Amino acid sequence: NLDFSIDNYINENFEVSDNNITIYLKCNNKDDLYSQFCTKSHQSLNQELCDYIERIIYDIPLRYSVTLKVITEELGLEEKLKAETIFKNHYKLILYDKNLDLKINSAKAISLFCVGSILLVIYFALNILNYNIFITEFLSISGTFALWETVDLFLLERKKLDIDRLNAGQLSDMKIEFCSYN
Repeated sequence: NLDFSIDNYINENFEVSDNNITIYLKCNNKDDLYSQFCTKSHQSLNQELCDYIERIIYDIPLRYSVTLKVITEELGLEEKLKAETIFKNHYKLILYDKNLDLKINSAKAISLFCVGSILLVIYFALNILNYNIFITEFLSISGTFALWETVDLFLLERKKLDIDRLNAGQLSDMKIEFCSYN
């Protein structure tokens, strides 16, 4: 059925106003926000919570900004700021990682392009000189393979990495608010 409308889906499942979508997240207590393996000196988000947020955000087009309203027990101002910082840092680290993945992808693609081009230039030079056919064929295959890998890295893999980076950007730009049960 091709009658699916993302706008209808968004309006039916989320609170939308001025290109901003509000997502509600219920935590029984403030300890539910953090991993059970954390210490007081270093706290990180509960992975189930992160998975849930990322699953919800995946459905939201990038044109929307997101506000996450965390409903939990009453938090003091210091606790709210600390939790918000932990949320922001978590998603900024993911964004940093995706940007790094794109840089690595570019470096690999450029390296393979250079290697492939050099191998093919050597192949053509040795082919003109009627050099050993085994070596020239090996150079031809290796150079062609390197260039095809460049295309795969740059056109196919890079597209997925770029989408992941955009999604991570949406998460890192998310506004976070805390509300109590009352």
